[in-house]
Amino acid sequence: MSELIAAFSFYAVVTVVAYTYGPHLPRGWIRNAALMSPLLPFALLPIVVFRTFRRIDEYQRRKALENWAFAALLSFVFCFIYGLGENIGWRPFPIWAVCPLMGMSCGMIEIVRCARER
Repeated sequence: MSELIAAFSFYAVVTVVAYTYGPHLPRGWIRNAALMSPLLPFALLPIVVFRTFRRIDEYQRRKALENWAFAALLSFVFCFIYGLGENIGWRPFPIWAVCPLMGMSCGMIEIVRCARER
């Protein structure tokens, strides 16, 4: 599980750095490479996810998939509501924040589930 957390953290860090400093670079291939750099850790995420799911037993796999489904639902609901809020003048939601939002949702769901199963 630590490999999975490290992969998501690496993706989040690269994405934030790329979209914080990339737009300020002069136009050219360096700027394009900086703005496209989150694709590399994003491409590695499925590999890490599949390796993690291959290692865990059926019960843990079911719990993890349920957590991911609930986290996707929470992220969708938040982004949908925020998207409606953008129509009434809220600040635009940064697209790079969706993956960390889903990760935090998954973590919160796991904490709640662990507390309920005690």
